[in-house]
Amino acid sequence: MPHDLSQKAIILLKKFIIFFTTRISMIGKEALLGKQWVPLHQRDRLSFIHILGIAAGNLAPGLLWMVIPTLFEPLASKLSVKSWVQTILLFYGSFAGFSICPILGVYSDNSTFRWGRRRIFFVIGLVFIIIGLLMMTYCVQLGEFLSPHKPLPVQQTFYILSYVVAVAAGNVVNEPVRAICTDVTPLSQQNLMANICSAFSSIGGILVNLIGGFKWYQYTSLGQEQFVLIISIILCVISIVITCIVTPEEALKEKPPKVNPFKEMYAAIKTMSVPFKRTIVSFYLAQVAYFQFSFQFSHFMGKEIFKGDNSLTAPEELQELYIEGISWSMMCGAVRYSAQLIWGFVNTRISELIGFKATTILGYALMAVGLLMFYFIDNKYVYLPIVFAIGIGFGTCMSIPFSIVSLSTPLKDFGANLGIMFMASVIGEQTSNLGLGMALGSTIWVDRPRMLIGLSGVIGVIATIAAFWVQQPIPPSENYLSLPNEGSTDISTLNNYNNYNSNI
Repeated sequence: MPHDLSQKAIILLKKFIIFFTTRISMIGKEALLGKQWVPLHQRDRLSFIHILGIAAGNLAPGLLWMVIPTLFEPLASKLSVKSWVQTILLFYGSFAGFSICPILGVYSDNSTFRWGRRRIFFVIGLVFIIIGLLMMTYCVQLGEFLSPHKPLPVQQTFYILSYVVAVAAGNVVNEPVRAICTDVTPLSQQNLMANICSAFSSIGGILVNLIGGFKWYQYTSLGQEQFVLIISIILCVISIVITCIVTPEEALKEKPPKVNPFKEMYAAIKTMSVPFKRTIVSFYLAQVAYFQFSFQFSHFMGKEIFKGDNSLTAPEELQELYIEGISWSMMCGAVRYSAQLIWGFVNTRISELIGFKATTILGYALMAVGLLMFYFIDNKYVYLPIVFAIGIGFGTCMSIPFSIVSLSTPLKDFGANLGIMFMASVIGEQTSNLGLGMALGSTIWVDRPRMLIGLSGVIGVIATIAAFWVQQPIPPSENYLSLPNEGSTDISTLNNYNNYNSNI
């Protein structure tokens, strides 16, 4: 089976290489023949495979946000990282997203880099993703090499540093790699692009979780965590390179005035459209509901379903049971990300048929029901459909709100507004981390992931109710998605559109 999958991967890689070389040669021919270059977002349509190439970079942060939560608790327990240190690390993870994404959104909006506004940021971020994940992969070996007589403190230090670097780098990549998709996509395909971005966030999760679930690390000299991290590095590099090659950006031709990112963020918050304001409330609540599941599910499966123990002092048979639970949680993860992938492609059509509001209600309701089931279910196989429902819910959360933002925000301000979305996501995560994980998980529900995930289902119900206030914006004119120095802008059209989305 691994051989068959590797052959298919090679064939797919060859197709991508052919597409890239063809793409580059076409650009070169147009330049030689003197043909006028038409910016991507001003074209009538982009081909589906071109959209896939543009959105491919979203695989990197999506993969990172899958690997880090999945391996966080197992690695922390293996290295005996204290619970208060884990809480600080989780707080840092959210704080990094809260601070880095909005600031980068503003600076990338105003960047005059010759290759475009976004690519320089996620290329730099990729370098530090590689550094962070490599440190995480070999933190045990580094500790043994540098301090053979007392390796644990050094191992813990490298693990903590690797987490800090990887999370910061992921947030550097996250906003620009998503913003570039909106920058270069024609208006008529914005909803399709939003859903494909959500789908790409799932593809890496499917591949890596299948690798972990089928225990392919046994065919190598690496452990399970190491093998998963190395595969993640390879996929991150491939996805970012694809997006860089197939996505020529239009650079800003005039140096914009110096900006204060915090003033820009404040201005963006004050000018949020009504559809944006209404969707961000349920989006925030959905993030609160999802957070405990994302970080606790693998530990829940190893401890409460398989009855294992991953501590260094636990008997070997209990440690093996825990590893079996982690492998099954990754199999469930493959199902969950498959649900997000499938939903990412059908969600476009469904939202066109029933609207953004009904689609959001449906997705959040499925997530809420799935989380509530953790109170009652002990059969490992039943969790396959449960995580499928949760995957649809989270796929909705990561697509519909972004479609609404892209349709109700001028392109020149999209980075700042996307930063607001990431801020809402981070605030939701910390609400769950401090309100549930620290307040309840450190007092009445110590080491009880079932209770924390189940209670999150109640918050999912509240998110579903809040989704009844979601409002679908009217589509703006094509000029609304133009950069400031890329031609004339119909001010009357923009004013009419702004007034509509601000007052309805």
